[in-house]
Amino acid sequence: MSDESVVEPLVEIEENGPYHVTGDIPLRNRRILYSDAGESIAWRVGELIAPSGPYRLCRCGQSNNKPYCDNTHRRIPFDGTETRSPGRARRPGQGL
Repeated sequence: MSDESVVEPLVEIEENGPYHVTGDIPLRNRRILYSDAGESIAWRVGELIAPSGPYRLCRCGQSNNKPYCDNTHRRIPFDGTETRSPGRARRPGQGL
């Protein structure tokens, strides 16, 4: 048996701040593909980014280190209030 402790996957939301991610949840690069007219038409899926520990994801959209948080939300008027439509909540593993 390993001495390493297993960290359960968890995403916590900091009020008016970033997502705090723990538990080795990987990220994947994605880029928007555009038509000749400049309209977004699809996503191109890129490389998998394996986490090297806990990380913080930007929610304000203004980080200079996207997708990671660089604390820009503290210098701008960012309101991170989250809302969702009424209905059944998704369970882990149900996807988007």
